[in-house]
Amino acid sequence: MRARRHALATLADGLTPAEIQAALDLVNKLNTTDKPELLAALLGQWALTDPKSATAYAMALPRKADRAQAVGAAAAGWAETDPKAAEAWAAGLQDHNLRNAAINGLIGAIAASDPQTALSLAQSLPPNMAYPAANAIFGTMAKTDPRLAASQLSTLPAGTLLFEGVSVVANEWGLQDPASALAWAQTLPPGSARQIAMSSIVSSWAQNDPQAATDFANQLPAGSMRQRALQTSVFSWEAQDPAAVATWLQQLPPGSSRDQTIAVAVDSNEDPQQALQLLSLMQPGHAQDNSISNVALSWAETDPAAATAWAQQQTDPHIQAEIWPQIASQIAMTDPQSALSLIQSLSGDARSQALDSVIATWARTDPPGAAAYVAQMPATPDNGNNLSMVASNWIRSDPAAATQWLATLPPSPAKDMALQNASSNLFQTDPVAGMNLASGIADDQDRQNAEQNMASRWIRTDPTAATAWIQNSNLSQDFKDSLLKQH
Repeated sequence: MRARRHALATLADGLTPAEIQAALDLVNKLNTTDKPELLAALLGQWALTDPKSATAYAMALPRKADRAQAVGAAAAGWAETDPKAAEAWAAGLQDHNLRNAAINGLIGAIAASDPQTALSLAQSLPPNMAYPAANAIFGTMAKTDPRLAASQLSTLPAGTLLFEGVSVVANEWGLQDPASALAWAQTLPPGSARQIAMSSIVSSWAQNDPQAATDFANQLPAGSMRQRALQTSVFSWEAQDPAAVATWLQQLPPGSSRDQTIAVAVDSNEDPQQALQLLSLMQPGHAQDNSISNVALSWAETDPAAATAWAQQQTDPHIQAEIWPQIASQIAMTDPQSALSLIQSLSGDARSQALDSVIATWARTDPPGAAAYVAQMPATPDNGNNLSMVASNWIRSDPAAATQWLATLPPSPAKDMALQNASSNLFQTDPVAGMNLASGIADDQDRQNAEQNMASRWIRTDPTAATAWIQNSNLSQDFKDSLLKQH
């Protein structure tokens, strides 16, 4: 990403102001994901020579997403030549989103030359903009003098900017000198900042020496900081030397801490056979179930035939119930009929959960096909759930077709359940259509509950439209009166 931005900036660097304006007009006509970056590169260059025209152009862009990034780029370009004027302009912006974008651009431009001003500006930004600001201010500083960067952090109050700054400094310092970085982290007061620092240092350390980082993490006192550091280091080590990780894990005492660490190793291991071997080290329970489910899913994504062959060898009903829903769902994305055939030999929870998984996937990828299948299934409570899944998904993509299909179903509790769910989903985008769909619920109490729930929400969000619909509806007068009293 950084190389790409540099290439775009280099491209804009050779253009005259007139050529930049022509290029901007051309870029504005494009419909591409590169558009915001192209606009930013051109405006940043234009602002070097004519900041007022560049910022005015950025402010006038019609799309909100383009405008914020462009304003930040123009402010950064302006700050290259006149940071005080750029800062004064940014401070005067009335739109707080654009003001924050401009300040963020300023920080990136002046962080290296005037870190104190950049730090002061950063403290005015909302929490969601803390990371880019912290990275701009402390990233470069920590590369050359991590102790200085750490001392600057000590001036900040507790909050998102401090925590992001600690993470940036700890990551960079951990790459250079883990021992010194850890000594600094220990001087931080107990709490979030210290935990973030320790985890970030171990993460960076693990890139160069994962075993040493893992051994260190394992010696920390029991608690969330130790577990977080272990998971970070094991993740890096597993990617480099899974055999060594497996040997090391076997030396840990059994318990939930070891199981959590093994789960990290399993998730980061790209070889399903090795991952399964690691799973055998875990105690039976929720953590192991979750990990084996994840292995089945990732294996089915990369090699569905091999994953299926392995699953067919599993005879434990509990294991079958964990793995088959994942594998069948993945196969159903491209071939739901094959997925259905695969699960015919299953029984109990494995079969029912795998079937639900197939139908849920099928309903997202091919609602009419899934609808035809579930419509011919026996009318059972489970099929009510399946009908609801299909109806809820189809109503989002094609309300007319889904409504027409629901009307063809014979009356049943399963149909009522599907109508309740579908009408609630449809109501979110078309309240009138949602209310009309709910009127088809056969059970009086269920229909009244669905209509009352939606009408109550509607009155709160759009009382005028809701009141008009209720007054002209076929609802009983008593029911109308009870709804209207809520307004």
